[in-house]
Amino acid sequence: MTINFKSNIRIFIFSFIILALASAAVVFKSGLFFSEEPIYIALVHSTKDGQPAWDGVEDVSRGAQMYIDSINEMGGANGKPIKLVIYDDHADANMAKQVASDIVAQNQAVVVLGHLDSNACIAAGKVYKEAKIPAISPTCMADAVTVGNKWYFTTVPSATFNGAFLANYVKKVMKYNDVSIIYDDQSAFFASIAKSFQNSFRGIKGKIKHEEIIHQQDNIDKRVEEVTQAFLRDKPSFVVLIIPEKIAKKMIVSMKRNGLTFPIFAKNILPNTGIFDEYFEEQLTPGFF
Repeated sequence: MTINFKSNIRIFIFSFIILALASAAVVFKSGLFFSEEPIYIALVHSTKDGQPAWDGVEDVSRGAQMYIDSINEMGGANGKPIKLVIYDDHADANMAKQVASDIVAQNQAVVVLGHLDSNACIAAGKVYKEAKIPAISPTCMADAVTVGNKWYFTTVPSATFNGAFLANYVKKVMKYNDVSIIYDDQSAFFASIAKSFQNSFRGIKGKIKHEEIIHQQDNIDKRVEEVTQAFLRDKPSFVVLIIPEKIAKKMIVSMKRNGLTFPIFAKNILPNTGIFDEYFEEQLTPGFF
C-alpha cells in the first residue's frame, strides 16, 4: 500500500479551508461578524426586587430580542447588525429619569423602546425630548406621556380613550345610571383613566354616587377596610376599580367577605383564574371571589 504524503497534505489543507469558510459563513449569518458598526436600540423594562414589576414585562424584552435576532440572521439592516441594550428603571420615575440620562450620555441608541410605567415614561420623556431621541412605549397610556412631547409615541390607546370607552360601556351597554369609583390618584395612568371616566359618565347623564382614593403609599389594609365599611353604609349598585392589581385583589376579597355582592369592574386586572387561589374560601368553593 502506497501513501502519497503530499496528496494527503493538500487534501487536509483544502478541507481545513472549506471548514474555515463554512464556519465564517455561519458566524456571519448569525450576526456575530459584521463589517459595520452596530445600530443600537435601547430597551427599558421594569423589575422590582429582582422580579418583573408585573406580568408581561419579560415578554417585551424577549419579543424585541427575538425580532432583532431574526433581522441580524438575514444580514442586519443595510449590512449593519442591530444590538439591543437593556436597561431597568424599576418602575420608578426618578430611576427612569436617570436611565434616560444614561442612554443620552452614551450617545449610541437611535431609539428607545419603553418605558413601561406611565410615571416613568413622563419623567424620562423630558430627557428624550431635550436630546431629540424618539421613544416608543408598548404599555404607557397616560395622556401626559405624549401630549406636548413629539418625541414620545405609544402603541396603545390613551387613558382618555379608555376612560371614555368604559363610561359609555357601563352606561349604555350595562345600563347602570350610577356608579361608585375607587382609583389611585398618584399614578398618572390610573388618575388619567379615572378622570376621563368620571367626565364621560357625567357627560352622558350618569351619576358618580361615591368616590374613594387609594394609592400605594397608603396603609393599604387600613384603607381597604375603610372603603369596605363606607360601601356597607352607602350600598353602591356598581363599583369601578381603577387601581393596581394587588390593591384591587385585596378590595374584592374584603368586599366579598363582608357580604357585598354588587357587580365590580376592575380595570387592569389580568384574567388569571388562579388569582384568588391562596384564600381558603376559593379553595373550598372555586369561583367564590
